[in-house]
Order: sequence, then structure tokens, then C-alpha cells
Amino acid sequence: MLAFNTDLTAEQRIEKASMALNGHRKWVAFIGVSMIGERKVVEDGVLPSNTLATNGRDIWYCRSFVDRIRDSDLRFGDLHEEHHIALEHLTTYEHLVKIHPELANMAMDYAINVMIMDIDAGEGFVTLPLDEDGNVMCLYDPKYRGMDTQQIFTILYKEKQEEEEGESPDGPDGEGEEGEGEGDEGQDEGQGGGGQGQGQSFDDHDWEGAKALSEEEKKELGREVGEALRQGSMAAGKMAGSGAEVGFDKMLEPQV
Repeated sequence: MLAFNTDLTAEQRIEKASMALNGHRKWVAFIGVSMIGERKVVEDGVLPSNTLATNGRDIWYCRSFVDRIRDSDLRFGDLHEEHHIALEHLTTYEHLVKIHPELANMAMDYAINVMIMDIDAGEGFVTLPLDEDGNVMCLYDPKYRGMDTQQIFTILYKEKQEEEEGESPDGPDGEGEEGEGEGDEGQDEGQGGGGQGQGQSFDDHDWEGAKALSEEEKKELGREVGEALRQGSMAAGKMAGSGAEVGFDKMLEPQV
């Protein structure tokens, strides 16, 4: 049975989650990232998923989603969106979206969620969000441990091709146009996401919003992210042995 929090407003719970993360020995490394962009609470119907969303700079929270999830779920959601920002996903992997939007979104989420849960290491400070029936809402599979988004996308895309070839009487011929069309149709589905057997992508990746940023805004965002990561690295360094160093060091590496 899921617990519903009615004592605090969504805005208050978001602020509480941010303060808890910024003061935690493992997640203090994200203190700079948490200050990038704006955080907004929206009502049902604004976001396709009615959960969370980011354009790579700002984060949106659906009020009803925040109101019904556990504090540890909300901390996970915060970190999930901040990983998208820190890793500059919505600019780095735009080329994958052109190939297959749904699989690109899934690959990013798989990579992020394994990193988050590995750093938590069973502590329970963050937990995978659950729906009303107690089912995991997001994509998580330990088999992707140590892989980046590009590697995971390659695996998912190959599996998708093999699945389509097995179902299509034409086989590989015509695979290109059919796969491309499915990718276009899957844009909205990919933003809300649909996984198979291991949860689903529970947040929205606002690719159009990311594209709408001017070149100067994108450059400024890159500078902000770089500075935020450096600040976080120093903050984490002051807490020697925090446990966040391994996962956070990957974010200091240039994304290709």
C-alpha cells in the first residue's frame, strides 16, 4: 500500500527533497546542478506523462504525481532529471532521437537509473517510483551497468530490428522506411516512454524545448553545467569516502 503525503504542498516537498539531497554525503555532488534552470510545478495534462519532465535545463513536476509518491521516490525523480542535465543528454544524444526517439529516451533512462541505484547501494535514500498498484514506473535493468547511452541504444536498436525482422514477411528489405516511420510515430510514446518487462520511462524528455534554446543559451548552459560539476566535485571531495565519487567522475568526462 502506497503512502500519500498530504502534510506539505508539492512545492514544499520538492524543496525538502532538494535540501535532503544537497546535504547527503552521496548526493552533495549535485548541489551545483540543482541550481541550474527553473523548477516548476504544473497541473495534470500539462505533461504527457503527468509525472516529471526536463528540457535539459529546467525541470517540471506534475503536482498530483508529487503528492502521491514517497519522499524517497521524489528524491530519485529529482536526481533522474538532474542526471539528464548534468550529462547534457538533450544536446549530446539528439542524433539518436533522429534514428529512433523512443529507444533514445529509453537508453538514457536505463543508463541514469542504474547509476543512481548503484550509488544508493541499497541504502534506500532513493527508491524507484511505484505506481498506484505498487509496480515500478521506470526503466531499470542491472545488465546495463557500466554502459553509456550510446551503448545501450545500440543494444536496444539491434533487438528492435531483430524483432521487426521476425514479424515482417519482407524481412530486412523495407526495414529502413518501416523502422523510420515507427520512430516518428513513437516520439510522443517515447517521451512518456514504454519499456518491456522492466518498467517504463516515467518522465518526459522535452526535445522540442531543448531545440528551442538559442545557440547562446546552449553555450551558457554548457558553461553552467561545467561549473556545477566542478562545484559538486569539490563539495564531494570535502566528504571523503562519500561513495559518490565513482559515479560522479563519469560526468566530468566529455560526452561524445
